[in-house]
Amino acid sequence: MSAYDKLREMISCLTGVNAGTITPNTTIEQLNMDSMDVCELVSSVEDEFDVLICNEDCIKTVNDLMLQVGC
Repeated sequence: MSAYDKLREMISCLTGVNAGTITPNTTIEQLNMDSMDVCELVSSVEDEFDVLICNEDCIKTVNDLMLQVGC
């Protein structure tokens, strides 16, 4: 499974949105995520990919998250 697919799966599990509909251009707003959801996702991503995301406020799209992970 690619890092992108893993991210989509993680987002899907958190939001209930079908992973197949999540694209790099999908926004946090489109996923109906609030700030607590973003914090939870960032924490999970940091653990899964062994990265540190310093500025959660910069994450507006799935692509923004992908760039933080390096995929």
